[in-house]
Amino acid sequence: MNGNNGQRCFKRLQKELEDIKKYDDTFKVVVDEKDSTIWKVSFVGAEKTIYANEPYTLRFKFSPEYV
Repeated sequence: MNGNNGQRCFKRLQKELEDIKKYDDTFKVVVDEKDSTIWKVSFVGAEKTIYANEPYTLRFKFSPEYV
C-alpha cells in the first residue's frame, strides 16, 4: 500500500483483526501473506436457518481508502 491512506488502512485492518480474534470466535480470518488488504473469512451458517451448519468462506478485498 502506498501513501498515508495505505498506512491508515493497514492500521485500521490490524485493529479490526485484533478485535475479531479477541471478541469473536465464530469467524476464522486468514490474511493473505502478500497483500494484507485481502482477507478470507470462514464461518458456519447460523442455527435454525436454511444455512445451518453449512461452511462458508468469503473473500474481502479492502481498498487503501478503507480508513
